[in-house]
Amino acid sequence: MTISLSIILFIALILLLQVIGEVFTILFMLTGLPERKARFQVVSLLTTSGYTTKESELIIENNRRRQLAKITMLFGYTFTATFVSIFVNVLINLGQKNFGDFWSWGLIASSAMVIILLLFRIRKVRELIDRSIMRLTSKLIFGKHNNYLIVLDDYGDSCIAEVKLHKLPNRLKDKRIEELPVKTKYGIQVLVILREGEVINKVTKDEILQTDDVVTLYGPYDKIKKYFVVDETDEDEAEEEIPVKIAE
Repeated sequence: MTISLSIILFIALILLLQVIGEVFTILFMLTGLPERKARFQVVSLLTTSGYTTKESELIIENNRRRQLAKITMLFGYTFTATFVSIFVNVLINLGQKNFGDFWSWGLIASSAMVIILLLFRIRKVRELIDRSIMRLTSKLIFGKHNNYLIVLDDYGDSCIAEVKLHKLPNRLKDKRIEELPVKTKYGIQVLVILREGEVINKVTKDEILQTDDVVTLYGPYDKIKKYFVVDETDEDEAEEEIPVKIAE
């Protein structure tokens, strides 16, 4: 393998690792982890650096997260072995090629990597990438036609979560919020609705949720997921009708 190819592969792997890390971060977010915790878990797993017992409980207590953790660690081990192999190859080639080739190709590849990483830092580009990954990966977690749910922050047993209503469940159609069939145990508050670029901060009891709304909610994660994320097996389940709590 030539030194130029070795350097290009090395930089390509770093960029690929960045994308892989982003994908797994979103996958963990879709299991109910806030972004900061999901990103910490992914970095720990990909670098095999480990984490505290308290943090590991977030993985152990959830079967889906355990499966994701195993796959993430496999990627981490694979990338580590590949990095070492390519780095050794670069060192070997340095003894056969002059340093001019090394610095020339290294500068070109590094510049390309910096440009791509800077693009990741641009908010609109990052949001576009994250939305694309979210649409693809949410199918693995919630199914092809289901809504997806991400946790923005957690507070003990409750959380602030955001739900994208790609498909409006029958139980929500043409009903005002005060008429929604939510069981008393849910205790869900509707905080904000984002509709076609318009932010509805003051959600009234007369508001009717629509397809493609992005709804910010507060309540227990499992209950929000069960009620707002489409589950075809529960779609026709009869539920009591009580008003949803509205944020003041």
